[in-house]
Amino acid sequence: MNSFFVKHISMTLFLLFSLAITAQPQLNKDYEVIPQGLINDEGITEIFGYWCPACFTFESTVQDIKERRPDIAINQVPAGDETIARLYYTIKALNLGEEAHMNVYKDWQLKRKSFRTESDMTAFAERHGYNAKKFMEVYNSFGVGLKAKNALRLVNSLSNSGVFDGVPTVIVNGKYKVRRGRDIEKNISTIIYLSDL
Repeated sequence: MNSFFVKHISMTLFLLFSLAITAQPQLNKDYEVIPQGLINDEGITEIFGYWCPACFTFESTVQDIKERRPDIAINQVPAGDETIARLYYTIKALNLGEEAHMNVYKDWQLKRKSFRTESDMTAFAERHGYNAKKFMEVYNSFGVGLKAKNALRLVNSLSNSGVFDGVPTVIVNGKYKVRRGRDIEKNISTIIYLSDL
């Protein structure tokens, strides 16, 4: 009876250990190592596009990570063109928060609103009750323009190095590119695991 108990415990421990090993994200399956020096920011860098349905969906993953691990910095970098990058950095500069960021997604994805011209940006501000004059002053400011250009330069640099091939792209601690799958919980655990390396 005693040897049966020891054998049973040993088998259970072996199975738990095996599950722990397979649950750990695997290099070149769940993530890949990227060249050093492309991104210097710690935490999660998400390159996104407002036009991208997968990016819109990925926002719930971003929010989930923020709730679980508020200690992990999340840096979002807009891809596309300067018009869109300026829109994102205007929202940031005015501290309009996550709601305004999601309003762009909802307007673009669900309501099919246009975001091509400055008058489109003014219409967005008015539609959501933001001070349109102030919004456009910030939108056209030198500081927002510089941030937009730097973001696009980063995206081009990542593209030229073969790291960026579409949105959303998720990079952790400037070292690891996450290979996202359909399993949202696995994506989250992979991102958190890589953040802790």
